Amino acid sequence: MFVKTITPAEVLAGIQAGDDQVIVDIRDRASYVVGHIPGAISNPADGFDSSMFSSIDPSTLLVISCYRGVMSKQVVQYLQSQGFENVVSMKGGMNGWHKLPNAPIERVTE
Repeated sequence: MFVKTITPAEVLAGIQAGDDQVIVDIRDRASYVVGHIPGAISNPADGFDSSMFSSIDPSTLLVISCYRGVMSKQVVQYLQSQGFENVVSMKGGMNGWHKLPNAPIERVTE
C-alpha cells in the first residue's frame, strides 16, 4: 500500500496558513508532554484509537507524526485500510521537525 508523505516544512506552512489539517502525534505520552507540534493531538501508537477520527470531515488532511517517520507510515497504512484516504506520514517525524529553523514546540503544562 502506497504511503503519502509530507515534509515538516509543508506541515509548518499548513499551520501558518490555517489549512484544514489534523496533526496526530503517535509517540508515547511522555514525549508528547515534553514537546510536540502546536495543536497536535496525542494518540500513542501502543494504544492507537482510530475511533477519535469518526467526527473528522473525510476531506481533512490527517498528518501522522512519530519519532523518525517510520512508525507513522504503519499507522497511515492502518488508517488507509480503515477507509481514510487523506492521511499522510510526516517525513523524519519529530526529529525532522526539530531540524526546521525556529520550529514551534508546544508543551503540556498539567
